[in-house]
Amino acid sequence: MINVDPTLDEREIYPQVPAADRWIFNKLEVAERQGFKCGPSGVPIVDPGVYCIRPIYNLAGMADGGVRRFVFDGTNQPDIIPGWFWCQWFNGYHEWVSFTDGVPVDWSGGTLQGRLLVLTDNDPAGPRNTRYPNLIADISKHMLIEYIGGKIIEVAPRHQYFIPGKMNQVNFRAVKWEDPYFGRETFYWKAVDK
Repeated sequence: MINVDPTLDEREIYPQVPAADRWIFNKLEVAERQGFKCGPSGVPIVDPGVYCIRPIYNLAGMADGGVRRFVFDGTNQPDIIPGWFWCQWFNGYHEWVSFTDGVPVDWSGGTLQGRLLVLTDNDPAGPRNTRYPNLIADISKHMLIEYIGGKIIEVAPRHQYFIPGKMNQVNFRAVKWEDPYFGRETFYWKAVDK
């Protein structure tokens, strides 16, 4: 079982994780193991709908420009970006829960309001999502699970970076930029003061 300092980030943790357990950093494999509609860049989307397109690996974090929203109408396909994948888009409450030995120890969450992810501090009632899936049960003493609408979208063998008691001072705003791969405007998350 992995037992590293939970305050490290993925770039520091990755070399310490046995090769057999490194799949947890692979966001496509996490999605596939849960049966989500997903596939690597270049594999056509089949069902019309809204999809998330992002890197398979992004040890620096999603706030680093690593998410695109794509609407598939049945005829268009996203541009091929090597090392990225598509997955069905989830709506709902966005929450990060830090676990130690499968028990929630810290959490924060929020809702998307337009292009602003409005975060809240730890709810005294506890996290909304406490499901600790069997697929990661014996991998790490510490685990951060990111949920959207109750669906697990990412896992990492660490705790969240947010400082308890400070979440009510920060939100994340979707910052627009011209995406060179898609040739159109997209966004990334940037911390902003409330």
